[in-house]
Amino acid sequence: MLDWLLTTYPKRRIRLQLCGVATLLMSACVGVMNLMADMTGTPVLAIRIWTILSVGGLIAVFILIRTGYSERWADPSMTLVQIVYAIGCNAGAYVIAGEGRGSTSSILAVILMFCVFGLSVRQICAVALFALLAFGAAIAYSVLHAPPSRGTVFDLANFSLILVVLAGGTFVTARLQNLRARLRQQKAELESALGQIRHLAANDELTGLLNRRAMNELLDIECRRSDRNGTPLSVALLDIDHFKKINDSYGHPAGDTALRRFAETIRPTLRATDRLARWGGEEFLLLLPDTDSHQTAELCQKRIVDQIAALRITHEESSFGLTVSVGASQHRVGEPHALTLERADRALYAAKEAGRNRVLLG
Repeated sequence: MLDWLLTTYPKRRIRLQLCGVATLLMSACVGVMNLMADMTGTPVLAIRIWTILSVGGLIAVFILIRTGYSERWADPSMTLVQIVYAIGCNAGAYVIAGEGRGSTSSILAVILMFCVFGLSVRQICAVALFALLAFGAAIAYSVLHAPPSRGTVFDLANFSLILVVLAGGTFVTARLQNLRARLRQQKAELESALGQIRHLAANDELTGLLNRRAMNELLDIECRRSDRNGTPLSVALLDIDHFKKINDSYGHPAGDTALRRFAETIRPTLRATDRLARWGGEEFLLLLPDTDSHQTAELCQKRIVDQIAALRITHEESSFGLTVSVGASQHRVGEPHALTLERADRALYAAKEAGRNRVLLG
């Protein structure tokens, strides 16, 4: 029954719960007003019409939210509409409540509590102004139509009490909204900081590539996937040739520029499933899922070795070229990825011994 009444859609259910609470509170206020009307002799017709309008309006809002019709609007929970309508009904109650009209200030305080849910500070101020005008008109009407024997002191006291309720309620609600806004900002800043920390934990700061720790985790996952599915998996170790000479000749900033340009040149040539990491210093590791060793050798030669050889690095007034040696190996079923990397490392060493600027398989 509860799922049928409130639906199973999470956001809509929350809106309906809040609307249901507002309806129950309003119903309690209606009950109190009817009880006081019986005690003070308020015309029955007036109180019955007011009761139908008060409860009927909130039921109409509940139906609009329940059917999802309100989701077409900017405020699907209709919080502002409900509050304005309840204040209007409360001002009307002041007119017809007779000697019990002083209780409307308490009902107004209850209504203002709902301003906490979803209203901006500007909307809260607008609600307070509307309440002031509505109750000002209701009190003025009561004073003008009061019998000559009744003084205006009681109405002025009620107006003063309503001013206090509005001022206090508006201040507290606005303060809470500011606190909520500050908490949202702090949460966003915290999420941004956590995102940066996660990025720094998994990525190399200089090149933006994966770091060694993140690549080791990825290697373990891909090796287990390859073992499970029987799909080929290859790795390639890439080492920039004579990198120490670049640092010695042009300075470490030029070496940093060379590393960044190296990563920027290779990254666009890779498939979406390929992953490149800075393995350490001038050494990089390329992970190639669903690729055997011969495909890896061809890819590395055409897309990496040849392109890097054609690359020119400019730093300040210096210009120099790069070459890269590559050692590649294919993962064997059941083999720890450390052994796969060891064979790639031996192939890289052999490529350097053979004259560099080439790809060898291990």
